[in-house]
Amino acid sequence: MLWINKPFFQYATGALIVVVTLYYLGKIGYIVNPLQEFIATIFFPLILSGLFYYLLRPVVHFLSRFLSRAWSVIVLFIVLAAGGFAAIYFGGSVLASQMKDLTEDFPERVTELSSQPGEILESYNISFIEDADLEEKAVNYISSIFENTGETIFGILNAVTNVAVILVVVPFLLFFLLRDEGKIKASFQKMIPAGYEEEGNEILEDVDQTLSTYVIGQFLVAVSVGVLMYIGFWVIGIEYRLALALFPLILEIIPFFGPILGIIPALLVALLDSPGMVVKVIILTLIVQQLQSNLISPYIMGKKLHLHPAIVILLLLVGGSLYGFVGILIAVPLYSVLRVLIKDFWKIYKLRKREDKIIT
Repeated sequence: MLWINKPFFQYATGALIVVVTLYYLGKIGYIVNPLQEFIATIFFPLILSGLFYYLLRPVVHFLSRFLSRAWSVIVLFIVLAAGGFAAIYFGGSVLASQMKDLTEDFPERVTELSSQPGEILESYNISFIEDADLEEKAVNYISSIFENTGETIFGILNAVTNVAVILVVVPFLLFFLLRDEGKIKASFQKMIPAGYEEEGNEILEDVDQTLSTYVIGQFLVAVSVGVLMYIGFWVIGIEYRLALALFPLILEIIPFFGPILGIIPALLVALLDSPGMVVKVIILTLIVQQLQSNLISPYIMGKKLHLHPAIVILLLLVGGSLYGFVGILIAVPLYSVLRVLIKDFWKIYKLRKREDKIIT
């Protein structure tokens, strides 16, 4: 039974138990519905505050060398506000103009694509289909793809708008998280049972390091991909390049599916340009994803959060089916934290068991 003690078996078993439990809990309405309301009103702002906390904490630590903790946070907020206003003043008009044109033009483009799929087939030299029934099925299939894609993209845009409203409360939560970091850590340390202080502090450090690595790493990877996509869009000469680059930047935080969703708007815009532009967008995406997979992510993330792709896909599917975008957002980091907890608790259990044998 040595295979039971293999780390992969232990992690896979833990992941399977968590996934199955969450799945069946999701089938119980009186459990899921209150949880969904809780996530929409409280949990989502806490998640966003936690993300920004890990991103900004290193800056606060640096400023704390020269200022008090509270003043460090205040100065950081002032700098961020000034930087935000400067970005809006110098580059916001271009982005706002492109987003406005894109949101106004996008429905018309989707309607045009879904109402004229036959012309699109001819422009891409697919008019060789002689079977009328087969051609009609192909046309209807393409129409449904464009209609569903339009609904998906605008669903994402609506979600982003809702997040913008939620962001009103995030700065207040973020301020107290950054200012009272020591108090929050001390409150967790008080929960550690007597005699387990060393192990408990190690667990807290491991969880904190795991979340920090994931959040900061994903942020840097997403920014890198967004910048590369914008440069690529500029090189190939596609319209709305700045606005289109925001989609892969934002959706890069979703493993595997994010890059696919992020490139859909650019493909739709390219479809009404020319077949050559579609090919350019696809080639650009493949190049950027190769750079991201083989260079950017390994350099930034390293091997600290190495997860098997099958486990990641399973987590995303379950998280998305239960809690939508929020579930997708937290599935991987939540699993990473649970994996660290299981690993540390198992290590503590074996150490205590070994100590008991020595004593007896």
